[in-house]
Amino acid sequence: FASIHGRLPNAVVHGEEDASLFDSVAGTLAAELNLPQARVPREILSVAAQTAAAGVPAVDAVFGGILAREILKHATLTHRAIPDLFFLDALHSNGVCEPFSDALL
Repeated sequence: FASIHGRLPNAVVHGEEDASLFDSVAGTLAAELNLPQARVPREILSVAAQTAAAGVPAVDAVFGGILAREILKHATLTHRAIPDLFFLDALHSNGVCEPFSDALL
């Protein structure tokens, strides 16, 4: 979204237009990754479109550390990386974990 529109989505400020644009970009990425559309939770995308421009430093640090560890595991081939996508809903303090297929790893 940011590379196309030059900013992060913010459905709170820009309304439903940003939410639908974000949904469209997510659908395109899901198709490129061969993920079924049903695997991308629409309610999580809606929250992401509303909160993408916001950040929670402590949560950002934890997930950034986990992501860095998983990238190092995959790059060095010393351990198997966690084959999942995690969608965090920071507004409601929950998330959804969706497994990747092994073909994508």
